[in-house]
Amino acid sequence: MTRARDLSKLANPEVFSVDSSNNVGVNSLTPDAKLDIVGVVSATEYYGDGSNLTGIIAGSTLSASNGTQRLVVTSQTTGTMTEAATNSDITYDTGTAVLSATKFSGTLLGNSTGLQGTPSITVQDITAETVSIAGTISYEDVSNVNSVGIITANKGIKVPDYGITVTGVVTATTFQGDTSEVISGTWTLGADGTNNYTFTGPGLTGAENDPTLFVQRGMNYHFVNNMGAHPFQIQSEEGQGGTAYNDGVTNNGVTNGTLTLKVQMDAPDTLYYQCTAHPNMGGKMTVGGGGGGDTSTTAHLIWLMGGG
Repeated sequence: MTRARDLSKLANPEVFSVDSSNNVGVNSLTPDAKLDIVGVVSATEYYGDGSNLTGIIAGSTLSASNGTQRLVVTSQTTGTMTEAATNSDITYDTGTAVLSATKFSGTLLGNSTGLQGTPSITVQDITAETVSIAGTISYEDVSNVNSVGIITANKGIKVPDYGITVTGVVTATTFQGDTSEVISGTWTLGADGTNNYTFTGPGLTGAENDPTLFVQRGMNYHFVNNMGAHPFQIQSEEGQGGTAYNDGVTNNGVTNGTLTLKVQMDAPDTLYYQCTAHPNMGGKMTVGGGGGGDTSTTAHLIWLMGGG
């Protein structure tokens, strides 16, 4: 009897109907297709290309039309796609193959290429072996900068205790600070046998034999002797055996290293340099600037002009 009752439902046109064109309707009195079902069709499998299906729910294959499309974000398992919520902040342009988003949160892995335009990127930390920027970088605090171009710091550059090393020329419109340790000139020593020192450095063309040097009170100078011989000594008296002058002098009598001369304000007008091992290797230093034995304007002008 149960089977008979179930079969009797098929005689109800509101449940099952067939029109003159052999269109079959389920819960439809006016079927407009070969199979017109009003309600939900459930199946464990489906075969076919699905090209004419409409009202596809989440999990089915979508074919986007041309132009900018919204990216659908949904967790629905029933209903039609038009009921799904979309996020207007995420769009995909099928013509340019560009995915656009107003925000991103997460971890980017791999290599990212093809970034164009003038986007503003705000980050907390950048860790990279090499960062190449063709435009301008604005920053508040930067450490370990290795630049092959020009660095412009609108609010100044602060150098920590490690100091700064520059290979090339430093140009500044003004300088403020302590220059007491600035080296005003460096001469490198050589030897012409045992007859002369040779000097290479400021005020000289090439290597010159035993030149008269001009130094100024309050300035610092370096004399580099890496020969391992010919002890270089600053003296207050001329010739081998003269009295060593040690006021403001570090490493006097150097044979392998650098002698530093910090010319004192009370330094005499004339000092001497001498190889303590060879009597013919020596010369004179003329000291200029304030102090000393002669502070007249004439003496200063003679010193500035390279006079004796």
